[in-house]
Amino acid sequence: MPTKSTLQDTLKAKYGINKNITQSLSAVECEELLTLLQGQPSAMKLVESFIAKNEELSQNNRNFGQQRSQAQKKLKSLQVEHEKLEKDIATLEKSNTSLVTHRDQLSQEQEKLEAQIKQLSDQKKILSGKVQSLTTHNDELHQSRTFSGMGYREVQQSNSIRRNKLPKTEVEVIDYSQTSRFSAKNRQSRNKYR
Repeated sequence: MPTKSTLQDTLKAKYGINKNITQSLSAVECEELLTLLQGQPSAMKLVESFIAKNEELSQNNRNFGQQRSQAQKKLKSLQVEHEKLEKDIATLEKSNTSLVTHRDQLSQEQEKLEAQIKQLSDQKKILSGKVQSLTTHNDELHQSRTFSGMGYREVQQSNSIRRNKLPKTEVEVIDYSQTSRFSAKNRQSRNKYR
């Protein structure tokens, strides 16, 4: 009696039945199957149908294997990309936290500057009022001094005319009197506007 391996080779060569199908059969069962296929045409058709289906399943299995391999590669690529995105997100969050802190600092500095600007603006208004008051007071003093100076010059001119007509002794008396009187008036005028 032939060995199981020999019978399997014969089934594969004549009828296309793979060894993985006949592996579970014993040597006797393989010989009986070979005898059946040789004597029964209908059994042969059934085997051919099984063989065709087996080929289809094998092809599908190969396709699924390839798709699985591609999916695994894609999954690995996606995992690497996911890890990179996680790191980028962590970096961006850290940078965003830093930017928020910097924004808050700038906001505080802006508030301080706005307060300083308001304070300086108020001080400017006060100083402007003081300058206006001092300018008005200075104009009044200038007008007073101009008026006092013109009065003194007019009196001096008048005295000069009168001096030419008076005796020397009388001129000396008038000079002393007028000079003393206008000096006292000028001092009073200056004290008034201080």
